[in-house]
Amino acid sequence: MSEDLVAKWDISLPDGKYRIEFEHGTTSGRRVIRVNDKEIMRQNWMFKLVGQENFQIGKNKFLISIDSATGFSYEYSLQVNGKSYEKFCENQSKILQSWTFTIGDTDYRVVLEKNTMDLWINGQRLDVEPEFTENGTETVFELNGTPCRLITVSSGHRRSGLVHALIVNNKEITPATNKMNLEQTVLKEKIESLEQIELIEQDETKEETFKTLLIYYILNDEELKAKFLWKRIPPALKNSESELSKLWVIIQFLIQRNYPLAFEKANQFTTFSTDDLRNLFSHLIETMREKLFNLVQVAYTSISVKELATLLQLDEEKIVKIALKNEWKIDESRTYLTPNKIVSDEIVEIDNQFQMGQLTKIFSFIET
Repeated sequence: MSEDLVAKWDISLPDGKYRIEFEHGTTSGRRVIRVNDKEIMRQNWMFKLVGQENFQIGKNKFLISIDSATGFSYEYSLQVNGKSYEKFCENQSKILQSWTFTIGDTDYRVVLEKNTMDLWINGQRLDVEPEFTENGTETVFELNGTPCRLITVSSGHRRSGLVHALIVNNKEITPATNKMNLEQTVLKEKIESLEQIELIEQDETKEETFKTLLIYYILNDEELKAKFLWKRIPPALKNSESELSKLWVIIQFLIQRNYPLAFEKANQFTTFSTDDLRNLFSHLIETMREKLFNLVQVAYTSISVKELATLLQLDEEKIVKIALKNEWKIDESRTYLTPNKIVSDEIVEIDNQFQMGQLTKIFSFIET
């Protein structure tokens, strides 16, 4: 592995998975881009150490940005088709569904583009049209002489939309788990495990378990469970100077949507009993900052750098960097920011059950 390797990104496209690697020699000025271990771009003796590099994978346009950070260090970011890497991956997880399986000695990766209903087999688009059935559509094809069917039906829920199932030789194939669903599944498993520990140990439950479970509940958007957990915690552990009580103060501000005060307290909360808890708490705060940043992006047509810095409790220079990385615009005086508005096809419809859950949270907040 090259000592100049500074960044890696994994991308899922309909025709396959790609790993992008970027080398940046800060002494030699060399820039190298590799895609799946194949070098596609090399520039030597680049005297300007910051800048951008463009390249394509199929019809998809990529942009690597090199920005100066503190001292002699640099930050590297990737944009795909004008979207940040994080936003592009989030969108791909919504519009792509994939299945992996083996027939004989051949491995197959089947990918469905849900927005176009195009079907891809091992990187090649399948030229076949779906047929309408009583309940939806059915796409019939063969792989190595093996009959396959892609069945699409309505879930009956507006938020869930359509449900897709792949049948190979009369056996349903389990969909591949995307990164977002995997993280949610792992989080739920961790919550269930800690809940079992609390149930078994009861009054002997360690403070560490309570702190971790409180953070997990907020990460999983389960504010009611966090509040009920706090009521169950033994009074002896709720000393006002304890780490647990300081954590609960911050969580209360998050539940009450008093984000500036929550982030201010979080910036002051620097002493942790373990590194694992410190990392988990940092992840919570960054996740909440990202959520708030996205809300501002939807709700505001313009916001001052100072106001956003106060809202997120970050310095103004960092706010500008984050905004520009997310394709916001800034005026010539570098005072006001214009958010990059989310286009309509990125807005997900919500069903009545979800709205009822949100109302429950509101009433819960009123009762506190």
